Amino acid sequence: MMTMARKPAASSYEKIRMQTLSGRDIEAAVLEKAAFKLRRAQNQMTSGKMDDVTEEAMDFNKRIWDVLRADWQNPDSHLPKEIRQNLLSLAVFVVKQGLELRADPRPERLNSFISINESLAQGLRARASSGQ
Repeated sequence: MMTMARKPAASSYEKIRMQTLSGRDIEAAVLEKAAFKLRRAQNQMTSGKMDDVTEEAMDFNKRIWDVLRADWQNPDSHLPKEIRQNLLSLAVFVVKQGLELRADPRPERLNSFISINESLAQGLRARASSGQ
């Protein structure tokens, strides 16, 4: 557990680290953070109940996907149209899965969110490191 004196230092470090990352690295880091929050929620979730940790993780995930979706819908996006359309379809899937989870909360339903976020983050990191 982090002491109170270390929290501000860690927070400052995180802010500086985020300022030096590329856009893709930032997106990857945020998706990885969402996957971490979802996995933590999954580990303590009981079937049939949306607890506060799961609600917070799902809300965080939804905000990320709302921002990504808005970027992909922008006609001035740097991504090719076909890739944007595929990513938008994935975003629709994520939204639908979120609604299904809220209607029928089960820990295993979080697997798809975790997998999608981690896979997308991995792809973003690979593209960032290759300079694409």
